[in-house]
Amino acid sequence: MPSSQLSQTSRRQLSWDAERLTAAVALWQHQNTRFGGTGASTLLAASVLSFMAEVSEGSGEDPLRSFFRTKVRSIGAVVEHVTREARRLQSGTLGEDWSAVLHEANTVILVSWAVARR
Repeated sequence: MPSSQLSQTSRRQLSWDAERLTAAVALWQHQNTRFGGTGASTLLAASVLSFMAEVSEGSGEDPLRSFFRTKVRSIGAVVEHVTREARRLQSGTLGEDWSAVLHEANTVILVSWAVARR
């Protein structure tokens, strides 16, 4: 293999990293555009906070920003947290509130996985 080419493993890892980074950028933009960058009141933010608490990170600064700066590799885990949080809220939320939760959960999942289709 010539020195100017990357190994298959390196190319695969770079591709995965690029997908995660693109998903993180799209979710960050979604958070900022739709919710004005406020953190605690959104399903995405609650899921990130839950993930950061689970891994014992982000105690000294804004956990939402900290995640997007240092934990992008775990974007899939946050999407799983979104699903769990939506299911948890399903039992206690009615009508329009549940519709909003479901809409945000779907948006987060679609935004993050749409990257893989590109």
